[in-house]
Amino acid sequence: MNPFALAEQLPDDTAALQALAARQRDRIAALEQQLAWFTEQYRLAQHRRFGAARETSSSQLELFAALCAAAQQAASDATALADLSV
Repeated sequence: MNPFALAEQLPDDTAALQALAARQRDRIAALEQQLAWFTEQYRLAQHRRFGAARETSSSQLELFAALCAAAQQAASDATALADLSV
C-alpha cells in the first residue's frame, strides 16, 4: 500500500488502516533518526572546518614566543630611537 495514498485509495477495514499507520510511524521514526545523524555529521564537519585548530605544537609555541620577543625588541628599539631624536 502506498503510504501517500489518497483517501479513496485507503483500505476500508480498521486493521489494514492501523497497519498502515504503524508502518508510517516506523518510517517517520527511521527518517527522524537519519535526520539526527546527518545533522550531527554537519555539525561535526562545521566544527572541523571552522573550529579551533590543533596546530599548537611546542615548536609553534616557541616560534610564537620568539616572534613576540622580536616584536617587543623592535618596539623598545623604536622607543629608544624616538627618545634620542627628541
